[in-house]
Amino acid sequence: MIILGITNPPSNNAAAALVRDGEILSAVEEERFTRIKQSPNMFPINAIEWCLKNSGISYDEVDIIATTWDGYHSKKEIEYHFSEEQKAEADFFSDCMRIEKLYLNFIKKRFKNPRIVNVRHHLAHAASSCMVSGFEKSLFLTFDGRGEYESGIMGIYENGDFQILRRLSRYESLGEFYGKFTSLLGFKSHFEEGKTMGLAPYGNPIKSLMDIVKIDKSGKLIIDGHRITTLEQNSFLGDDPTKDERKDIAATAQYLLEKCALSLVEQLKEVSNISKICLAGGTALNIDVNSKILNSDGIEDIFIQPASSDAGGALGAALYVHHQYSSKKICAMEDAYLGPEIIHSKVEEYLENSNISYKQLSDVPNEIAKILSENKIVAWVQGRAEFGPRALGARSLLANPANPEMWKKLNKVKGREYWRPLAPSVIEEKTSDYFSNKKLKSPFMLLSSKV
Repeated sequence: MIILGITNPPSNNAAAALVRDGEILSAVEEERFTRIKQSPNMFPINAIEWCLKNSGISYDEVDIIATTWDGYHSKKEIEYHFSEEQKAEADFFSDCMRIEKLYLNFIKKRFKNPRIVNVRHHLAHAASSCMVSGFEKSLFLTFDGRGEYESGIMGIYENGDFQILRRLSRYESLGEFYGKFTSLLGFKSHFEEGKTMGLAPYGNPIKSLMDIVKIDKSGKLIIDGHRITTLEQNSFLGDDPTKDERKDIAATAQYLLEKCALSLVEQLKEVSNISKICLAGGTALNIDVNSKILNSDGIEDIFIQPASSDAGGALGAALYVHHQYSSKKICAMEDAYLGPEIIHSKVEEYLENSNISYKQLSDVPNEIAKILSENKIVAWVQGRAEFGPRALGARSLLANPANPEMWKKLNKVKGREYWRPLAPSVIEEKTSDYFSNKKLKSPFMLLSSKV
């Protein structure tokens, strides 16, 4: 059975994924083709066409198209569920429905008698992590800005089945909460939360802001989003946020996010002694939150979908639908190299046609090591591109970690602020030689540790 998973507008990360008989053949974000970061709210037409072409599959061979959105599908439904006072919410779903009709027209024109299955947004997120984790049984938690009517789900996964114990309402949205702080700091919400996370270690949480988020006796998150948006920004005049109050505001946002995430995990542990957990959703790209969860009591192992943003939902939707219609086992996700491949001969042909000088290296590892030891930066490209936002050795910039100055130099080359963090890379057998976290297994750059 061949299943194509696609993200639905509205989506912050347009993508497509192709699964055949439980095997992930291809998965790629639309941004790889449009060169527009994340390609927000775009239909992943280029990603769809590449996935099919790369796998040698025609439009007519696709059995099911799985989507990552299952909201209201008619004007009557919307009118029934929302009053005049809820016009903004009704307009949101009306806009989603309008966009849905546009992509349905595209599908009907290209696919022969397409069978479309809509998967709830957060169920797709959960499937994207649990079903490729290699765990037969685990806890799961998804969290992001929102999907349809909720901002996350949590529960127990076992052999393809999801027992949802709690749905987080959109008013408990940790993604929206962190996004509001990101905007307050002068960064772009839904795009630059990584800057907030990177700035946080420079500061200290502000005690007077600790009550912006409260957790009631039932475990419900009570977030005062209005208060965040009305905080003063008058002191943010300099170019360096590590030198003013912004670093402390970022530290506050990070502290509160970690506190809430740990509270949700504790709620799961109260009903189950399962020691493994799977995470997904945009908030699961926060490496410090993930690490706090892994290091909490009762958690021994963790799997985080490397494409935890909306892009990963395309894969999750395809996997979830596969399980509903097929008994074939889903393969564990050993790596994230699911995108377009670099072909050596084509690179060579391009260089020659462009009159760009080049040379072949006879001993690549040692020659690259020598270049790095000379404090030069290497653009390393090999094989298929990563699925997800992290550069994992297929499309990476390499530099000498023994020289502290390379941190700022590499950030400058990347066009980033000097204070942004970079990821170290070591062979797995040497992990304990460099990092203090004994549980650390981080093939997808989604955990942090003290050195």
